[in-house]
Amino acid sequence: MNLYFLTLLLCLPLVAHAYVGPGIGLGALMTLLTLLLAFAATLWQLVWQPLKRLFSKAPRQQAQEEQKEETGQPENNDDPDTSD
Repeated sequence: MNLYFLTLLLCLPLVAHAYVGPGIGLGALMTLLTLLLAFAATLWQLVWQPLKRLFSKAPRQQAQEEQKEETGQPENNDDPDTSD
């Protein structure tokens, strides 16, 4: 395994005779930054949305029940004996 890496290192040039101008350099940097932000946003949505849904159900149901109590609307009962 070490022989493979040593051979690879010996085959690579020590100096790259290339120029990366400001346009290509900034373009590559912005592309990398965009990919990282897209990945972070995807992870954020995969984690945050289920948690948000989990924690928002209970308060929403409680608020609906409180609203029914305030307006005086009876709950929907399917029992025909109690309805008038």
